[in-house]
Order: sequence, then structure tokens, then C-alpha cells
Amino acid sequence: MQKESWAGPGPVDRPDSKHREERDPMKVVAFNGSPRKDGNTAILLNFVLEELKNEGIDVKLVQLAGERITGCIACHQCAKNKDQKCVIKDDKANDYIAKMVQAEGFLLGSPLTFLISRPT
Repeated sequence: MQKESWAGPGPVDRPDSKHREERDPMKVVAFNGSPRKDGNTAILLNFVLEELKNEGIDVKLVQLAGERITGCIACHQCAKNKDQKCVIKDDKANDYIAKMVQAEGFLLGSPLTFLISRPT
């Protein structure tokens, strides 16, 4: 899967579905929340991404394993600033938020360990 960033500041205006062949391909980003980059969660996400890719959809896979992402501290600065960014700048959360804003769809993959879903 491609891992480079999409160009552009945000969501793309899309004409109605009748003109799909005349516009940029739909974008979907998938986030693998498993600590195992090549584990079962990645295998299943890649299976779905390959099907989407076969349909002409631009796909990206983001591996969260080993990444430090600070949790929300409920400061509400994101709402006050209205810039779709967290004020915490020492992790990659804002990069991931930007990828979700640029995409028309996103997938979240998380392993089940003892039937409990977890972020990483």
C-alpha cells in the first residue's frame, strides 16, 4: 500500500456520482491499531484495501504500531480555533486527522484481545 501523504489542504468537492470517471478517484485511509504491523489486523485491512484499489479507489494504510499519540485532554482549543487541529503538537495526531479530512472514507482496524477492542 502507498504510504505517502495526499496533496491538498482538505476535502475535495465532488460532483454527483454520474461523473465519477471524470473526477479524481475517491480516497480511503485505513488505520491499523494493532501493535503487530504485519499481524491479522493488517492482513484483513490490506484485503479490504486491495478490493477498494481494484475499484479505482486511492487507498492509504497508516500503521499506528510504535507511534505515540497523546489522548485528548478536553481543553476544547480545537473547537475554539476551528482549524481541525489539536493543540498538542508533539505527536502525529494532527497528521492523522488531516488524512481523515482529505479522505471520503476511513477504516479503523483494531485487534480483539480477550474480546476487548483497544487503540494500540
